[in-house]
Amino acid sequence: MYWRLDNCSIGKSTEVISTRSSMLILREAFYGTIRFDDFVRRTKVGDAIVAARLKDLTDIGLFTKQPYREPGKQTRYEYLLTEKGGDLFSAVFALMQWATSTCRARTAGHCAS
Repeated sequence: MYWRLDNCSIGKSTEVISTRSSMLILREAFYGTIRFDDFVRRTKVGDAIVAARLKDLTDIGLFTKQPYREPGKQTRYEYLLTEKGGDLFSAVFALMQWATSTCRARTAGHCAS
């Protein structure tokens, strides 16, 4: 089999999780965050973006939605990593290690050498 651009596994994976907000949501999920409001608070990303990303990540099977209800409140959902989502831990951790060792100085939010 020859390598083809339309069959590139790196390209396909970045289509799924390439946004900053998706990576931050995954990071928080690995830290144990499961509730929408906590994802918003911990990622410092707006409600609409977190909602859209959680929907996307759930649609592709990285999260599953589990209903819960606190007394006197409406039903809401917790977002739990699936096995498929958990499989991304090593990739996200590797990016974190790379950034920690490479991005000593930061200029305008980018790594500087």
